[in-house]
Amino acid sequence: MNIAGFGFPLNVYAALLQWTQGRVDYLHYGLFERADESIAIAQERASQRLWAQMPPPCRVLEVGIGLGTTLRRLRERGYAAHGITPDRAQIAAIIESGAQPLSIEASRLEDLGPERGPWDLMLLQESAQYIDPVALFEAAARLLDPSRASLIVMDEFALRRDGDADLGLHLLPQFVDLAQRFGWRLVHDEDVSAATSVTLDVLLALSAQHRQRLIDELGVSVAQLDALDASNRRYRACYQRAVFGYRLLRFDFGSSSERAVFVAADP
Repeated sequence: MNIAGFGFPLNVYAALLQWTQGRVDYLHYGLFERADESIAIAQERASQRLWAQMPPPCRVLEVGIGLGTTLRRLRERGYAAHGITPDRAQIAAIIESGAQPLSIEASRLEDLGPERGPWDLMLLQESAQYIDPVALFEAAARLLDPSRASLIVMDEFALRRDGDADLGLHLLPQFVDLAQRFGWRLVHDEDVSAATSVTLDVLLALSAQHRQRLIDELGVSVAQLDALDASNRRYRACYQRAVFGYRLLRFDFGSSSERAVFVAADP
């Protein structure tokens, strides 16, 4: 897969995975049971955890398609799936990979009009953090069929505010409260923070191991790599202090007396 057109830091992550695993299927975090297992195995485990919350085949809008792996699997399993990303380089890489044609377009979620739906499920794996929560839930109201709508979010969140270190992620209690104000009920809340945070240690180790190759072959600068490593160390510290967390959330639309099921799922 040609990753040369990916923006920084996705080009770094994709290159590290390609060089160490021989291929790259996902760009998201992995769920590690052991620190010494491959990141590809951990990423596949994360994918399977997400699949456990999927409803039966329906109309799906995947927001943020990565390298198209989940979108392909949705199609193979009978879902009428459409994917969006604002990153044209990712779309080009998917098309260039030669896999079966997919229903994809270059767009932000905020720019999709109601004529593009309705879908039954909106799926966001590590993409919700880049979208204003109000805009996200407004889009869900605009694009999903309210009679059967579900929303699955697998992502990092700030669990509490603890100064400048926690900037950049949505605050989980506020995100859930806003969802409820838009008519969503939280039916699944799974904490996989400890298993996920190992990804940061793996990326830091791989970045150090392949540092010169990243500079030579990708053209990234020393300053860029230093800043990326500093960011990953900051995130790791926030996970260790329980300031950041990683959650798998499923919301269903409509009123119900059901309470959310919280699952502390880390091994």
